[in-house]
Order: sequence, then structure tokens, then C-alpha cells
Amino acid sequence: MFIMNVLIMTGKFGMGHVSAAASVKEKIEYRDPSAVVHIVDIMDVFPRELSSLAYLGFNSLVNKCPKIYNHFNKLSELHAWFPMKRIVARGIGRMVKEYDPDIIISTVPFSGMFVSTYMKYTHNEIPLISCITDISFHKAWLSPKTKAYTVGSGSLKARLVREGIPAGSVFVTGIPVKERFTEVKRAETGRRKRVLLMGGGLGLISSADGLMDALSGMDDVDVTVITGKNKKLQTELSEKYPDAEIIGFTDKVSDYMAEADLLISKAGGITMFEAIDSETPMLVIKPFLEQEAGNAKFMERRGIGKVIWNKDADIGAEIKALLSDDKALNEMKTNMKTITDEIGGTDINTVIGDLGYREEAVS
Repeated sequence: MFIMNVLIMTGKFGMGHVSAAASVKEKIEYRDPSAVVHIVDIMDVFPRELSSLAYLGFNSLVNKCPKIYNHFNKLSELHAWFPMKRIVARGIGRMVKEYDPDIIISTVPFSGMFVSTYMKYTHNEIPLISCITDISFHKAWLSPKTKAYTVGSGSLKARLVREGIPAGSVFVTGIPVKERFTEVKRAETGRRKRVLLMGGGLGLISSADGLMDALSGMDDVDVTVITGKNKKLQTELSEKYPDAEIIGFTDKVSDYMAEADLLISKAGGITMFEAIDSETPMLVIKPFLEQEAGNAKFMERRGIGKVIWNKDADIGAEIKALLSDDKALNEMKTNMKTITDEIGGTDINTVIGDLGYREEAVS
């Protein structure tokens, strides 16, 4: 029997790319338990000191200088190049030698370019799939050797086609999330509303105190806050808001989403599709990163959440109005179900099958 070796390349630029890689691994192993799936950090192609510096710079820009980050993000859109191509090619070569993959899957921008560079120098052709983890488009995802792309929406597929990617190479799968987000059944809505406040895997919650002050003053509202790995924020909020449920990193996010009437979070691609699969309406407050602003526009366009763009808006009043509008919340849930119906169960295994590996792997 053929044993399929899969190499998934990701990166710790936020936690979304890593989460997507884990979800892809889960889906492949569920469909084909004999598959051997490895997840690697694409930055391991560089010397450790350089990769550590890159991550430090990224986190500093995102957390402290988002406007500068957005500027660099736009520049990379115009000039999708990278230095040290031979070092990158050798690094990819080491990974290929170690894991001997039949297929490479990328869940982070630029890794497709890295793999394409390796193929150019070595003429070693390995099927490459890029799983785009945002709804918004960025040229860093495109590479000449990519055989197939998975995208979160039909509009993003149309954009890739306009960029010259063959329509048959682009699959609308949604952004990959763990199966448990669809498996957990939604809790019945009671008299009291439950709000879930999350800041992503790094616990980056903008204006946490202001949000909590507003939520704490609302009658018949229970609040759960997931601060992720931000232990300092967890401690501060626990001391200041003893009536709220404040937790750190957890692998039970799907359970909390299923219990929530409203999710207040960043507009990350992974978080958004976790909410879609959970049918949990979203509220996003003043998205500031370019890709998250694009995701937020999709959220508004498809009617699955509310976005507060106005910096001077009364956040508390906006939240209270939405929580009291059961019709709007139910419409958001319905629209989320429409999105999952449109995808129709298409996932990474569909794409692998289209490349001709699936039937051989399970025969």
C-alpha cells in the first residue's frame, strides 16, 4: 500500500498559520490514517539567529507599530521578492531530504516562493498546495510552482483567476479549522446573553479595559475572556473583573464559541471561519492590520458579523444594541450556514485528490 508523505510548511507570524497547519494535518489523517504528515516552520530554512530576529521584528511591528507593518505589507505586495535565494533553496533541500514528501502544503505567505526557488535550482518537482489563510488577497501567496490553491471565498478565487491562476487550480474550501468547531452543538440561547472576548493566540485584545468596563455594566450578560498566552493580561483582568470568566490558553475554544451569543475578536481568517463553523455571530472593533480589514469587509458583505470602523463610536452602546437584536443575530447565523453550504464539504483532501494522490494513497 502506498503511504503518502505530506510536508506542511507554516510560520509563527501570529498563531493563525500554525492553527491552519494543524487543521490541515487533522483533515488529512482523518481521511487517510496511514498518511505521514509533518509540520515544519518555514523560517527554519534560515540560521536560527536570523529567524529569531525576523519573528521578533514581526511581533514588534504588529503590536507596537501597526501602521509601519501595513506599510511594509503594501510594499511586499508591489515587490514580491526575497533575498538569500540560495540559502533558502538549501534550507528547503534539507527539509525535502529529511521528510521525502510526496506533497508540500503551505499555510503561510512566501513559503510557496521558497519552494519554487528550490525547484528552480534543483529541478526536483514536488506538488505544492497553498492554503491561503485570509480572505483578502496578497501577491506573496502566489508562486510559479504552486499546483493548487485553497481559498476561503468565491470572491478570492475570482481575484486569483484575474491574476492569471487557472480557475481549475483554485478550490473554495473555506479557511481550514479543526473539525470540532462543526461537531460541537450550539447551546440553547437562554435569557442571559453570553459574550466571548478573544484576542487571538497571543491574547492581543485592543482596549480590553474599555470593553470590559462596558460589558460589566450590562445586565443579563455573562462574559468569558480568552487571553491566550498573554498571562499578564489574564492576571490584570481577573483582578479587576472578578465576575467575568477569564482564562488563558485553552484547547476548548470550540466549546466556548458554541456557548456564546456573540464573539468579539480580531478579524483573523482562522477565527472568522471558526465562528462560521460554530455559527457564532461576530463583532470586530476597528481592525487595523491590512489583512484583517479585508477579512472584516468580507464579514460585513456576507452579513455574518458587525464591524465598528468609527474610532469615536460608543462601543458599549453598539454591543448592547446588537445583543438585544435577536433578529440580527439569527440572520448572521443563517448567513454563516449559507457559507458552509456553499463550500459543500470541499477541503484539502479534495485538492489532494485532484492532484491524483488520494486514490493511490488509500487503495
